[in-house]
Amino acid sequence: PEPSGGKLSQEEIEKLMAQQSAPQPAPPAAQPAAAAQPQPAAAPQQMPPQMAGQAPGMPPQMAGMQMPGMPPMPAGADAAQMPYPYYYMPPYGWPYPPQQPAAPEPPEPKVISTQPPAMPKLANGETLGEDQAQNLDLIMGVPLEVTVEIGRTRKKVQDILAFSKGSLVVLDKLAGDQVDLFVNGKCIARGEVVVIDDNFGIRIGEILNKPEIEDMVSFK
Repeated sequence: PEPSGGKLSQEEIEKLMAQQSAPQPAPPAAQPAAAAQPQPAAAPQQMPPQMAGQAPGMPPQMAGMQMPGMPPMPAGADAAQMPYPYYYMPPYGWPYPPQQPAAPEPPEPKVISTQPPAMPKLANGETLGEDQAQNLDLIMGVPLEVTVEIGRTRKKVQDILAFSKGSLVVLDKLAGDQVDLFVNGKCIARGEVVVIDDNFGIRIGEILNKPEIEDMVSFK
């Protein structure tokens, strides 16, 4: 129905409000932008001529300096083509940095072969200990009194008192009989009397009783 007198009816007002509240159609999607062209790789940064051939970490003041005995370093494009940088080696005669000396090897222990001294043995084959051997050496150094008896006799007191210069005493031994050899008063052997350099001696011809060490020490 048409509006009367310039006024909108209730239905027209609702239609207008419905049109305003309805969603508007979205604009057509824009064409996708052309794929971005690949950017050319950035050219390597050119080093200035004065920096070519300078070792990393070297101050600029030492760029133009050359150590004596060191070959000249290439510059420019030649330096860029080098796979590895130059390393400084001290020339012959220059002192090298101090190195830690190697620890000295410990000397090998010396093996000394030691053998116990031979211990003396007794007649029965028993071996003496060290203390016993020392005691045996002391015993072997004990001096003993040795006497030779040509014969004996018995006299009365009056006969002995009658002795004078030139008196004769007859013994119980015959001429040529063996004399007795006494050690500390004990007869152990017999022999014949001999003369050695104006001295009397005895040549042992018979051993009566060979004493042991204990017997000789206990002689009185």
